[in-house]
Amino acid sequence: MDSKLKNVWDKHAKSYCSMNEVYMKKNEIKKSKDPIILWLREIKSKNKGKKLKVLDAGGGIGQYVNVLDILGFNAIGLDISKEAVRIAKENWLNVILGDMRELPFKNNSFDVVIAGGSLEHFTETEVALREIARVLKPEGIFIGNVPNRWGIFILTKVIQQALGLWKCGYEKSFSKDSLLNIFHKNGLKIIDIKQSEWTIGRHVILSKILRFFDNSLKAISLGGPHHYFYAIKIIKA
Repeated sequence: MDSKLKNVWDKHAKSYCSMNEVYMKKNEIKKSKDPIILWLREIKSKNKGKKLKVLDAGGGIGQYVNVLDILGFNAIGLDISKEAVRIAKENWLNVILGDMRELPFKNNSFDVVIAGGSLEHFTETEVALREIARVLKPEGIFIGNVPNRWGIFILTKVIQQALGLWKCGYEKSFSKDSLLNIFHKNGLKIIDIKQSEWTIGRHVILSKILRFFDNSLKAISLGGPHHYFYAIKIIKA
């Protein structure tokens, strides 16, 4: 499982090399509608003058570490892919090799932890959540996203997997209730959750059709490719 996971994300990291503008610039961050970036800006605004320590767990080539650096956080990224870490370091980003299921940090080390699309790529999600809760300071913040179990996205993913077109390896999905429960069980309380909107890709007409149907499902509390969550570490009495 681990060797497959590493191989998948080594290939994924290499694919970024052919992309332009992988890392966001300051003006792009200000305009971004990414819920994680919006929450980071809000956290920074509420903590002016403080150099909050942030971990990006499963952070790939350091896209969010780049954002964190620009926003003025004390940031470190961690990823299981040697290739991702290599690319990040070539771009002067603080990303180290590691596994979010066994974080190499002391208890209560971070004010904020990010997991943007990483919790779903292995079976031991609860192990990772306990590790994240462990390294967070009391009432520390955990933000990120995971795939939504109920929506058009899950159907397109299953089709791609059946056709051998899926490039992200193992990936599971979560209902809103299952996400709330698994977080609470492992020392984290979700206080805000948002469903993302289908993005317009290369196939514009198809993307717009899928967005229409996916948004229609939101009327019955379904739909949205991903859950974006904002959680805090539970303080035990």
